[in-house]
Amino acid sequence: MVLNLRVKTLIVSTGARWREIGVPGEAEFKNKGVAYCPHCDGPLFEGKDVAVIGGGNSGVEAAIDLAGIVNHVTLLEYNSELKADEVLQKRLYSLPNVTVLTNAKTSEITGDDNVNGLKYVDLESGDEKHVELAGVFVQIGLIPNTDWLGDLIDRNKLVRL
Repeated sequence: MVLNLRVKTLIVSTGARWREIGVPGEAEFKNKGVAYCPHCDGPLFEGKDVAVIGGGNSGVEAAIDLAGIVNHVTLLEYNSELKADEVLQKRLYSLPNVTVLTNAKTSEITGDDNVNGLKYVDLESGDEKHVELAGVFVQIGLIPNTDWLGDLIDRNKLVRL
């Protein structure tokens, strides 16, 4: 049976996937220390040091949640200041086991069999630095799963949050 409908608007709900940072080591260490869901994978890093990449609401919320589980969280933000809501930033800065690095461009995720660290460039000094840790949570947004549509239909502009 073929159903033929005419509509003015069609909402296609195909979900989304995590945006990747695209640095060396990310693909190699996916599920070996690189994670995208702090709620799913956070408990695996209990008592360990981790990083969160992303200073928007998602990144700051992830860092706050992880701080209650892990030993230490290092949050890295590319820009000179966090983009998260003020109330989230206040909570984040109140936590004793969180370090916030701004002007920090992640350049590589390092490891052997599993993640053992993260390299970043300090955009103020130009120096490359290394942080030893067991896990990296990438929190830089989502990408809609609409690639398969190609140019068949008009879509909303992709907004990076």
